[in-house]
Formats: sequence, structure tokens, C-alpha cells
Amino acid sequence: MRRKVLRDVVNTLCEIFAGYRRVPDDQRFLALGNGTLSVNLFTSEAIFNEVQLPSLQIANELSIFFLSRLEAFHIAKSDLKKAEVKVDCVVGLDKEFNRRFVDYHIASSIETDEVTYVAKTQSSSL
Repeated sequence: MRRKVLRDVVNTLCEIFAGYRRVPDDQRFLALGNGTLSVNLFTSEAIFNEVQLPSLQIANELSIFFLSRLEAFHIAKSDLKKAEVKVDCVVGLDKEFNRRFVDYHIASSIETDEVTYVAKTQSSSL
């Protein structure tokens, strides 16, 4: 059962970031520019291009979801080696509407002693 739960969690983490819960942080990502975001799901710590970001809403949302799934299915944090969401952010310009946007290339992963579960997706702030 744990295998199915963790596989579902990594998929859902990508979908959460790709969905509406990221929208409040879109302007912040536009201001940060191109780079890589890394979210530690155990602590909700968000690092963008090796600089820690204070209070990123999407990082909190991802961490809350992740920890609630562990609790709901009685999976101990100590059973997991690593859990993170990494996002490559690429800022672009929509010439037709003369506005900037961010393309997000999202990858979530949960690592255990036996296996690493990975999911990937893409999204845009258009």
C-alpha cells in the first residue's frame, strides 16, 4: 500500500504546483527571473538559485499536503530519505499581448531506502 500512496503523492505534488495554489506566488517568480526552485517537503524551506526565500505560499501548501498524507497513511518520516519538489522557472515574453510569463518545469521526488518515486509536469503562468 505504501508504494501506491507515495506514487500518488509525487503525482499530486506536481499537480498542486501546476494548479491554482501557485498563482499567488506568480508575481514573485516573475520578479526572481530564471532559475531553479527547490522545496524541502519536510520543512517547507524554499530555495531559489541557492538563496533561501522567506514564506513562499506554494512551499507551505506542498509541505502541508505531503505531511498530511504521511500522517493519514501512517508513514513515518524516518522511513523516507528525501522529499522535494524542484522547479525550473523560465521567464518569457508574450509578444502578442506584451506581457511576461513563467514556464514551470516541475519535478517531485520522494526517496526511500528501496526506491525513488518521481513525477514531472509543466505549467505556465499565462
